[in-house]
Amino acid sequence: MEKRYQVFVSSTFLDLIDERRAVMQALLELDCIPAGMELFPASDEDSWTLIQRVIDDCDYYLVILAGRYGSLDATGVGYTEKEYDYAVESGKPVLGFVHSNPGLIPAKHTDVDPQLREKLAGFRKKVQLKQCKSWLTPGDLGTAVTTSYARLIKTHPAEGWVKGRYAKTTEDAEKMTRLLEQVRILEQELSALRTAGVRDTSMLAQGGDPVTLKYRVEAASQGELREITVAWNAAFQVFGLACIELASGLDLYRRLSAWIADHFERGKTSVSITERSMDKLKLQLYCLGLIEKRIIEVAAGDKAQPVSVWALTDNGRIALADLVAAKKGMRVTPQ
Repeated sequence: MEKRYQVFVSSTFLDLIDERRAVMQALLELDCIPAGMELFPASDEDSWTLIQRVIDDCDYYLVILAGRYGSLDATGVGYTEKEYDYAVESGKPVLGFVHSNPGLIPAKHTDVDPQLREKLAGFRKKVQLKQCKSWLTPGDLGTAVTTSYARLIKTHPAEGWVKGRYAKTTEDAEKMTRLLEQVRILEQELSALRTAGVRDTSMLAQGGDPVTLKYRVEAASQGELREITVAWNAAFQVFGLACIELASGLDLYRRLSAWIADHFERGKTSVSITERSMDKLKLQLYCLGLIEKRIIEVAAGDKAQPVSVWALTDNGRIALADLVAAKKGMRVTPQ
């Protein structure tokens, strides 16, 4: 699914027209959606309220500093610094770009007022405390934005924007919220056990304990809903073999569905395990400390895309080996 990120570009304006153009061009080439103050000049409270909303909607925030501090609000704070402070307070990932040699900036693009110079110096130091790069020319700035942004989206993945036809329905969003809440609760419980130094999972269903799985047989009339009861070890074996080299949620779904078809439907029908049964398996095996979720980077054209996958934990690898590894004296028959 194609996803684009919105980036708020903050700076003074008339003195940095070429620089802003270079930044906008760099962001567009990175498939970003730039948002800037030229669309809504920050001259009154209504405009400031609008800017706050736009920053809230953006995934990342970028500020450019050169020789001017910019216009002030009623309290004497520059609007550019005000935008920066709001982005930081809102938890937005920020990138700063400061001119490497202010002495080379033409006089017409620098502040004459000593107070404004002092405010700019303080703002510059503030920006340099976070992720910050220097630049000398608009070309330098565009290159710095490209490299810094590519690194930022890897270290600080954001929600992004997708086309309307890919957007989730309200029902999907509610279902996802419920599942995320279940995962959050289970993660808290697991974290509490680890913090207390307790790894006792004896009270959880596992091993030879039964688990009921539901699936639909698509070849049957209107996708007949059926169910089977198997041991947790049997389900884990299918999961584990899939996760030896990492597996996506779709990989696990296909493995489980194919396993049910081969073992319980004689391989003659198209089988689809239900989403609820899949979630039950993943959450239980996660709580047992046998599988875990990871985020990896995969190539997507000339860029890397973060992808969620499932993997075996150390305990999971040991448990899988106990289940499937050939023992001494055991005859192994290829299947």
